Amino acid sequence: MFEPAKKLSDSALEDLRCYVCNGYLSSSPIRVLPNGSCICGRCLPVDKSAPTYRVFPLEAVLSKVLFPCLNRGSGCKATVLFNGISEHESRCVYYTSSCPITDSSCTWEGSGADISEHFLKNHNYLLQNSAQFNIVTNEDSQGTLLYYNDNLYIVRYEYDGGQKVLWYDIRYCSQEDFHDLCYTIQILNSNDRDCTMYLKAAKCFLYNSTFFAKDSRRQLNVNQFYQYLDKPKGITVLIHFKHTNSNDVNIHNVQLFSNFIEKLTVSLDLFFAKLILFYREYILRHSREIIDVIKSIFYLAATQIFVSSLIGTTKINKNLKKKL
Repeated sequence: MFEPAKKLSDSALEDLRCYVCNGYLSSSPIRVLPNGSCICGRCLPVDKSAPTYRVFPLEAVLSKVLFPCLNRGSGCKATVLFNGISEHESRCVYYTSSCPITDSSCTWEGSGADISEHFLKNHNYLLQNSAQFNIVTNEDSQGTLLYYNDNLYIVRYEYDGGQKVLWYDIRYCSQEDFHDLCYTIQILNSNDRDCTMYLKAAKCFLYNSTFFAKDSRRQLNVNQFYQYLDKPKGITVLIHFKHTNSNDVNIHNVQLFSNFIEKLTVSLDLFFAKLILFYREYILRHSREIIDVIKSIFYLAATQIFVSSLIGTTKINKNLKKKL
C-alpha cells in the first residue's frame, strides 16, 4: 500500500541532526557512533578509529519523510524526500556563499540568489563583452572574469606555463536552475586565429560553494593541441554558452540520420555504376582473351563428353559380346 510522504514539525526535525555537520539526517548511509549520536551520509566520523554501525531501520523510516533544504533560512521553500536532498542542495540558488573574488578585500557574504546583484554592483570592473581570456604558453597566469548575456557567468582559471596545463571552472549565477545550459570551449592561436579547435561541450553548473574547491575544476592539457595550433606563443580561450533542448537534439539526430542515408544511397549508386562501367570496359579491352578462354573451356568440355561417350560405348559392346 502506498504511503504518502510525511512532513515533520520543526521540533521533530531538530532531533534528526547530524552529529558532525549539524545538517539533517537526510542522506544515507546513516551510521551510529559509540556515544549514540548519528552521522549522515555526507560526513565521516571525527574519530575514524571509532566503530560505526549503519542503521537500516532508521533509513527505512526516514525514506518516507520530507526534509527541508538547508538553505531555507535564505528563502528556499523546497522539501525533498530522503536521499534526494543532496542533489537539490547542489543546485539550490539560495545557498549561503562568500564572495569568490579573491584579489579584492571584499568580505561580502549572502544568499546565492543575491550573488548576481553583488557582482554587478561591486565587481563590474571584471565584466567583459565576451567570455574569453588570453594566456602566454610559457608563463604562469590566473584570473577571474564575469560575462553577462541573458545570465551572469563567472569564470575562474589558473595556468601552469611549465607544464602547459590549464585548470578552469565555469558557472552561471542565477535565481533559476538551468538543467539544459552547456558551454563549449574554443582554443585559438592568438596570432593566427585560423588555427583553432573546439572542445566537447560540457554542462554548466550553478555557482555555489563548490566553486572554491580544487577538485571541481576541469583540467586541460595544452600540450595535446600545441602542435595543432602551430606552437603558439599565446592562446586565446573563448567560451560559448548555449541552452540545449532535448526535442531539438532529437530532431537534429533525425536530420543527421536522414542525411546519412541519403548520402549512403548516392554513394552506393555511384559505386555500382562505376563497377558496371569497370566490367564493361574490362570485357571490351580483353574480349579476345575472354573468347579464347571460353573456347578452351568449351573444347575441354566437348572432349570430356566425347571421351566419356566413347568409353561408355566400349563398355556396352563388351557387355553385348559376353551375353552372346
